[in-house]
Amino acid sequence: MDRIYFTEQKSGYGTMFLAVSDKGLVKIAFGRDTRFDFFSWLEKHFPGCIFEKNDKKTGKYAKKIQAFIDGRAKSINLPVDLRTGGFQGKVLMELQKVPYGEVVTYGELAARAGNPRACRAAGSACKKNPLPFVIPCHRAIAAGRRLGGYGGGEKLKRRLLENEGITGLKD
Repeated sequence: MDRIYFTEQKSGYGTMFLAVSDKGLVKIAFGRDTRFDFFSWLEKHFPGCIFEKNDKKTGKYAKKIQAFIDGRAKSINLPVDLRTGGFQGKVLMELQKVPYGEVVTYGELAARAGNPRACRAAGSACKKNPLPFVIPCHRAIAAGRRLGGYGGGEKLKRRLLENEGITGLKD
């Protein structure tokens, strides 16, 4: 039976939960996400797996993610086990191409993913991103250089973008 290893740790934005398979990172949850939300998502996307708390298996992932959040790293090069497809999968693949220090609007992201009229769906795909930071959904902004929403809250989104040198965004 497959195993998913998880950990939780305190961060400046509440508790961060993360889960790893033998293939790579599968889920990062933080901010408004609770322990219940985290495990509900895991059970839905990895039915029949055994969930095991294992700080040793998850430690390198947690350290690299925290370094990025703190602005001490410009990228997070970790293996991922992303199990999504369709338009959401295309949006997440396009997000991975947005370089450090640059942003893309939800409309531009939708066009890059093959459906220029689906800016709301692109925003929804960002909201459902299971790997924030690694797949940098914080780099997706609303039209008119407006900040837009973020699962970890607008304060964290602004901080992450400022760490990358992006300033002057409107609320």
